[in-house]
Amino acid sequence: MNYIISEKEVKRLEADLNKQLNINLYDSSALLKLTKYYCIHNDYRKASNFLLLCDQLGLDDDYFNYYRLLTFYKTDPLNLCYGFDVFLSYYDLLGKSLNPMKETILLNDMFNTISEAYTNQHITAEQLHMILQNFNVFSSHNHLDITEYTSFLENIIDINQETQETFSDDYLETIVQENKQLKSQIIELQKQIEYLLKSKQTMQNTEHILSVEDVRFLIIGAPQVKLKDIKGIIKSHGFNIDNVDFLLDYDKMKHFDVRELQYSSKYHAILIGEIPHSIKGMGGASSLVQTLSQEGYPKTFALRGKNGNLRMTKTSLKESLNNLKDYISLHA
Repeated sequence: MNYIISEKEVKRLEADLNKQLNINLYDSSALLKLTKYYCIHNDYRKASNFLLLCDQLGLDDDYFNYYRLLTFYKTDPLNLCYGFDVFLSYYDLLGKSLNPMKETILLNDMFNTISEAYTNQHITAEQLHMILQNFNVFSSHNHLDITEYTSFLENIIDINQETQETFSDDYLETIVQENKQLKSQIIELQKQIEYLLKSKQTMQNTEHILSVEDVRFLIIGAPQVKLKDIKGIIKSHGFNIDNVDFLLDYDKMKHFDVRELQYSSKYHAILIGEIPHSIKGMGGASSLVQTLSQEGYPKTFALRGKNGNLRMTKTSLKESLNNLKDYISLHA
């Protein structure tokens, strides 16, 4: 649906809406068009009024949720200070449909809105600090790229330093300590960035597999077959058992951080069987298979039973090992 409209059409739509006495007869697409028009023209209070009408109609889609979130903090940045729980509820409704790039754009826009509000003296230094604390906690749990998040923390430090003279003496010590903590976070993130760059280069240098005997892979999942049988099947397919690691204990899987596998040259491939619903480091992904399909992870093979569910049986293991051998032949 095209929501870009002219000023002439805006007047027509508003006139049509004014004629309707029954809210249930309102055209939701017209309301959303007017919402976007006023957001583009920075009249967020008027946009918010049209969203309230959408809300009364029971409208709930990604487009509506996005503009509801946008007008929430654009109308009054203090909503990010005193209404942060409401903000999070709006964000959760939208978050599932946001890709990382759109999420970064949205977060940067929020940060710019906060900075502008302080510069124009619409919020006090103490209110700014409360917002930044909320924002920091929130940003550390979303899909922000490490480099983006490092830049975000540096921006917070800059604002803290610029505003520290306006804080009371009691509050100033809190700011000084917070800046120290933020700088420590940045140092750790910079170390992670350096490590990831080195690991990525190492992985690129080793992405060509010489033979079946050389391939290194990890098997994750609760097996329906004994370990000695698993090892026997692996050997019978020509793989070197010394190049294979196993993570088969269900409790240990829960504490395993899958991010250790990203940009790592340790494994050429990963075989996945039945696993816990959630594993550390999955982020917003709905499954481990989805997480491992992202950039920087080794080639992944899912062990599935006849019903399509993840299941490590002799048959599914043999099928995946054959698929791995086909993959190796293409990358030798």
